[in-house]
Amino acid sequence: MSRLEEIILEAETVGYEWVEARQVASRLQELRKPKLYQIATKISEEVRMNSPLRKDISENKLERLAYASDDYSQFIEEMTEAEKCAEMARIRYESLINLFEALRSEYSLKKAEMRMV
Repeated sequence: MSRLEEIILEAETVGYEWVEARQVASRLQELRKPKLYQIATKISEEVRMNSPLRKDISENKLERLAYASDDYSQFIEEMTEAEKCAEMARIRYESLINLFEALRSEYSLKKAEMRMV
């Protein structure tokens, strides 16, 4: 198997990894709002259960508390890590494609040089 064929196969594998990583990152991005609402609902229920007046709190305050929660911070960490993994896979893929193109050009030049000799 030639070096170009090896690079093509490696690029295909890395391309699939990129797609998988992008899917994870996209899914987490789509879950951002539902996760925030889930945390806000949990906070609201906890406040109602623990408040002697069983009083509701405003939506704005719930949202602020949800954004400030450890659960949401952890979710954001997971989401940004998934984005990082997807970007790293994209960079690996594009690097392999660039390497393939450079080697192909080099082989073409060598072939042309041999014809001239």
